[in-house]
Amino acid sequence: ASADWFLAANPDWPCGDGTPATSYCVDWRGQRPDTTLGLVYSYQNLTFLASFAMALFAAPRSTICRIDGTPGLYFVYTLWIQFPEPVRRAEICLEGPLDVIRAYAGATLLAQVDAIEGVNVLEASGIQWLEIVSGSDNGTILASLCYTTEADAAAFDAETINQAIIEANALSWSSADQILPP
Repeated sequence: ASADWFLAANPDWPCGDGTPATSYCVDWRGQRPDTTLGLVYSYQNLTFLASFAMALFAAPRSTICRIDGTPGLYFVYTLWIQFPEPVRRAEICLEGPLDVIRAYAGATLLAQVDAIEGVNVLEASGIQWLEIVSGSDNGTILASLCYTTEADAAAFDAETINQAIIEANALSWSSADQILPP
């Protein structure tokens, strides 16, 4: 009877709820296109920095990352993105000329990918900021950015490990082998 409250509050125990780590997504749907944003721009808990003024540009047609009319963040050459807390995984959808995307913790390079038009994924422990390099003065569009915080990923990892231990113990208890006294 004393455990009834626990089981009522945690109906999936000991299995967990199977929910993946939370992914936070940022895009510019609903924002006014053709807006100049300057060199530093804060939006949805992220800070964006660029060498040249950023702007919101609407998609002239449906693209690999956006549907007709949806704004995206326009930048030239390099865009830096600072996260509000360390991140484990970032998924970036980009349009236009691209070179490389780098993930950093402080000044330490954690991951790097050759950027492609479309979805790019970087995974590393403790990402604090991203550098997106286009290498072109034609401009690049950041259409969306989804990320999983280190804290959310670590909680999911701990639940996965705990579940594996519970399953291993359950298999040993359900074994057809003879149980020996301690």
